[in-house]
Amino acid sequence: MTSSRPADQRLRFLGWRGLDKPDVTHQFLKPRGGSLQSTYVRNGSHLVRLLGEDEYATVDLITPSTDFGPLTQAEMAPRLRTLDLEALPQFASLYPGFTAGAWNPERPQQTMPLLWGDSPMVYDPRQVDGVPASYADLAGRQWRGKVVIRNEMYCVLWMLSASLGHPDPGRISLAELGEVRRLARAIKENTVRVAGSYREMTDMLIAQEAAVAVSGWQLMCHWARTESGVELEFATPSVDPKYWWIDMYAVTTGSTSVDEAHALMNHLLTPRPTRRWRGRCRAAQWCRRLTSCSPNSSPRCMTRPWCRAPIRPTVR
Repeated sequence: MTSSRPADQRLRFLGWRGLDKPDVTHQFLKPRGGSLQSTYVRNGSHLVRLLGEDEYATVDLITPSTDFGPLTQAEMAPRLRTLDLEALPQFASLYPGFTAGAWNPERPQQTMPLLWGDSPMVYDPRQVDGVPASYADLAGRQWRGKVVIRNEMYCVLWMLSASLGHPDPGRISLAELGEVRRLARAIKENTVRVAGSYREMTDMLIAQEAAVAVSGWQLMCHWARTESGVELEFATPSVDPKYWWIDMYAVTTGSTSVDEAHALMNHLLTPRPTRRWRGRCRAAQWCRRLTSCSPNSSPRCMTRPWCRAPIRPTVR
């Protein structure tokens, strides 16, 4: 690896809001004479588009996710640097199922898994008592004018496909896709807005412009409570399969600070930072040394069979 950038310059981060975790990253970088400059994205296609602009040609760290559909993954892969696993000794502390290429098992290791979890609905208990038993129920009249959906359509369409009982929601026939589209149109009639980000959905729930956010994040509850004093809740439909995501770090081919990027990534896999991430991001972390994997789960959740085998990117 080479690192041509002076030590007093910033690492540039382009990815999901929250995954830069300034309280963790800056604490590590500051004694080394560095800092992190963050730019946030709305979804996978937004990330791909920005990577193609001159302004972001030398960004160092990005956050690929299995939320991104196969086409987006294929577009992004040429922009990812193969990781130097010798510079990531903490990589060996990951559970085996997460070291086998969650992004694409057939390629060299381009991504470092960092967080995983589900995509709940976040709702406002001032307006509704909870979430529906199935995503398909959002087409009902009682939800008119109460729904906001995040513009990450691969996730949303997977959820709707699962609610219709398709055995493999990520790989469906044209006839099954027609069923999903009809359900999506019905839910759209009840939707206030297709939001561009988690933050936008949070603001809408706080302002009571919507009552339930589809394809949300538990961290939205933290933002609402700490910034506005509003208590939001989260849950997943009781009868539908859960949509599991994996968020990762990657170094871009245009990075001019490769050594420092690897050093930060390795630090984020050590036990103390991952414990802090677990509480703040309300998601599970990866290190086997930790006794609990999530604030909302028992330690047994890391023994799920799919945690021990390679995960196909489009199947949750």
